[in-house]
Amino acid sequence: MGGSRFLLTAVAFGVACGPGRVTPPQAPVSGDQTPREPVDASTPDTSPSADAGTTANPADGGMPQARLSVLCDSPDAPSGLTIDGFTWENPLPWGFEIAAAWSPSADEAWFIPAVPVGDAVRLLHRTPSGFEAVTAPLATWGVAIHAVAWGISVENGWFAVQQLGPLRDFAHGDWDVHSALLRYDGHEWTVAWSEAGAKVLALAGSADGHVWAAGARLKDGYRLIPFVLRWDGQAWTESTGFKQYEGTDVTRMYLWVDESHVALSGSYQWMYYEHGPFTGSFQLGAPTSSWTDASQWQTAGTEPANDLWSIRWEDGNVAHLSRRMSDGWSPVSLTTANGQWMSDLPRVFADGSSWIMSFGLLGPAITRWDDALGFVPEISAVDMLGLSSGNDLWAFGIDGAIARRTATGFERVTHNLLQPDLDLSRAAAGQDVVVRPFYVSDLTSDGSPDGLWASTANTVLRRAAGRWQRMDFAGWLGAIGAISSDDAWAVGAQTTLTGLFHWNGTWMLREILPCAPGNAPGTGVVATRSDDVWAVACGDVWHYDGSAWRTMLAGGAMSIWASSSQDAWVVRFYPSQERSALLHYDGASWNEVETGWKPRTGYYLDILRYVAGTAPDDVWVAGGGDVMMHWDATSWSSIRSPFSDVRSLRVFQRGRPVATAYGMAARWDGGTWQRIQPPGLQAGSAILPTVYESPSGLGWIAWGHNVATYRVAQLR
Repeated sequence: MGGSRFLLTAVAFGVACGPGRVTPPQAPVSGDQTPREPVDASTPDTSPSADAGTTANPADGGMPQARLSVLCDSPDAPSGLTIDGFTWENPLPWGFEIAAAWSPSADEAWFIPAVPVGDAVRLLHRTPSGFEAVTAPLATWGVAIHAVAWGISVENGWFAVQQLGPLRDFAHGDWDVHSALLRYDGHEWTVAWSEAGAKVLALAGSADGHVWAAGARLKDGYRLIPFVLRWDGQAWTESTGFKQYEGTDVTRMYLWVDESHVALSGSYQWMYYEHGPFTGSFQLGAPTSSWTDASQWQTAGTEPANDLWSIRWEDGNVAHLSRRMSDGWSPVSLTTANGQWMSDLPRVFADGSSWIMSFGLLGPAITRWDDALGFVPEISAVDMLGLSSGNDLWAFGIDGAIARRTATGFERVTHNLLQPDLDLSRAAAGQDVVVRPFYVSDLTSDGSPDGLWASTANTVLRRAAGRWQRMDFAGWLGAIGAISSDDAWAVGAQTTLTGLFHWNGTWMLREILPCAPGNAPGTGVVATRSDDVWAVACGDVWHYDGSAWRTMLAGGAMSIWASSSQDAWVVRFYPSQERSALLHYDGASWNEVETGWKPRTGYYLDILRYVAGTAPDDVWVAGGGDVMMHWDATSWSSIRSPFSDVRSLRVFQRGRPVATAYGMAARWDGGTWQRIQPPGLQAGSAILPTVYESPSGLGWIAWGHNVATYRVAQLR
């Protein structure tokens, strides 16, 4: 295990969801293929294996053909969660990381995302009938959300929500934060308390329904003042008398409520170093101002149940875990036999079981306490980050990942097709496990009514009859162009080569390209017919005539659009001149075209980058400038660009270009630019969305791990 290492975590549940799931067989992939002998590139296994399920495909060289991997939706996956006119696609309710969860009863749970979603704080509510998005009475503020949850019944549930703004001056304690306590009474969520400049990091309660919240304020830029709030069923009152600490941030806080005491502990930060713990406690029934130092206590805590746990932090990241039994407190080892270590308190549930998220060489795991064996990892869960509070055990994490504990084990409630399953046997054997997230980089169509294709890092998804099909690829994929359900081309890279790959039921290498492997090596594929496919890869322009690929233009190619083999447009960069230009191919030669486009500034990155169109008399170009140019087969004209730095350009309907920039997308309706801005896509963020619009007026936008639809007619 010592040689294993993770570069980035991804899904590892690997839960089959019914008889409709078909797993592609493994097939050999080698590094010495030639373009005349197509090679199956669908699976990452490099050792030969026989499989009775493979079939020969004479049309593509007679090599084994991997079957299509059909991943079915979870039985209760949401079928169209709509927020502000955008409908998230199955199998995820949304692709945002989840910050906290609370389960008031069996089959019901509430989740809060770690990022703002639209103009209000959104909650995801799961019931036996599915998911729904619920708007909390709390306006969106900031760029990220931290939250903790607590509750003992359907009528008494809480989220402590921190909304964090852009980090302005972390070292000197310039807090940019708003905190609120949201209460659920069984019917609706209300704001029971809120304060700008305060951080609430802990929640706990007692059997009589009293609730406690702990946080801190910052004074004079370097003085931390802890506080505790108590809810008596009607209102919050604040406890005072805490020692002040010289620091710039509070990193951890815990509350522990038992039959007779309330204890508080935490750690704090001064400049870039963590210190602590700070502690406080008082006896229930005593005046609320009687908080005293409690350094002699086993500090921290958990919600009251049949078990009590505490955790104490030393020197920032050294944790000591203890469990209270009938004979008092006893230390508990944080390390298990398989190298896992615990990062937080266990969750104790109504049935007396204790659970914790653990982390180690194999990534996160959901871990339970066994009285005889100690902490035992029950299931690998590398996309999970936390466990729910409440009466039922739910796991949640990145990209909308949700799982629920049942009588037979953990059941994944949401399935993310945009993440690969992780083969933990490789890590256990000491082999490197390189996991790349599946962000959608390209959306296109094969012309059929429902034939939408989504290109990602390691796979291509095709949507047909309302279901997504996954066509895995042993390497990295860039741009894709599709002609039909069994005829598509993509630029891809594997460990030792970069090439042009063909899909006819499996991925086959058809041409090795003269550049080193890399992530997303292709910037464009345009497939007009089976015998007319254009591609930009490794800086060159390539063309396929139905029998072979050949180079059409060497060096500097940035983007391409073509209507036929006799009409192609390319934006080419000239490094020595620090400029780019538009070139046109008429079937015989390439010629530079003067468009009248001007850069926004003299900065060398403000260049022409993209060309797109629908016909020879509907061609558009854009880049780092204030205008976008249009060719009508006679002359060039300009319109105002929606963004000063356009990062992609597509045209799906004549005269209606769609442009994207970081965190933004917009569509030209003939007179104005209409924003395509789904909730959760933050303008100016590092995420670059991709868009496709069908002839029927249904639009698709993908960003990060989200895929959502919208109606073009409803844009404004």
